[in-house]
Amino acid sequence: MLNENLLIIIIIGLLGAGLASAVVYLAQKRPLTRAVNGENKLANMVALLTDDLAAANQKIGGLLSEIVQLKAMVSQLQGVLEVYQGSGDSQTILIGVGTDPELEADLIRLRGVRGDKGPVNLLRLVPITSASLSKVLQSARERNRAIRWVHLATKATPKGVEFADGACTGAWLSGEMSDVKVLLIAGCNTFDVGETLSGIPLVATTLEKISHDDAKVLAGVFWQAVVDGLAPSQIEVRCRERLPARIMEMINMLY
Repeated sequence: MLNENLLIIIIIGLLGAGLASAVVYLAQKRPLTRAVNGENKLANMVALLTDDLAAANQKIGGLLSEIVQLKAMVSQLQGVLEVYQGSGDSQTILIGVGTDPELEADLIRLRGVRGDKGPVNLLRLVPITSASLSKVLQSARERNRAIRWVHLATKATPKGVEFADGACTGAWLSGEMSDVKVLLIAGCNTFDVGETLSGIPLVATTLEKISHDDAKVLAGVFWQAVVDGLAPSQIEVRCRERLPARIMEMINMLY
């Protein structure tokens, strides 16, 4: 009987010891499990943040691309504003015609250029002299209607543009045309004069002799593009699209 009781006590002790060991084991395992779960959560957070960063970088790339496009648009608009904005008479073309009567063909062609409200205003100087050009430009400037578009249907030499009272150099023209934004010199061999001009955003000249008929065609296409509000680069594209190759091959545009 004693032996049975002892055996029961031993069994109970062993069970108690086993239970205690189990409790200790579980107590030791829980922190490890919590740590593993914590590491998993941290890994998940890192993965989510990595995805968010990649998405943000993608958005930033898209925004940078849009910024580049906007800068290009702003640059183009600045070019347009430089040519067309500011005080002055935006719908008037001053045309100066040389002593050759056939040069008046340009004047006839410009009468067909139309703006939003009908034909553009034309101011003619026939034949043009340095005194008449200076007087008209100064008068318009004083009335806050500065002329910004000028067409010269005159002959030229490397020394300057030939007016009725003599040749006018590029330096002189630059000084007189301080408000002018677009200038077309539609005479023969006007390239050299154009190269000496300064302060005019868009200047178109010829590289060689141009016939009166071709000059008339050039005048119509060029000035219609200007009146339509195109930027200098677009004006050149319009001219290339609508002018015969033989004409465009001899036209030089500086802007």
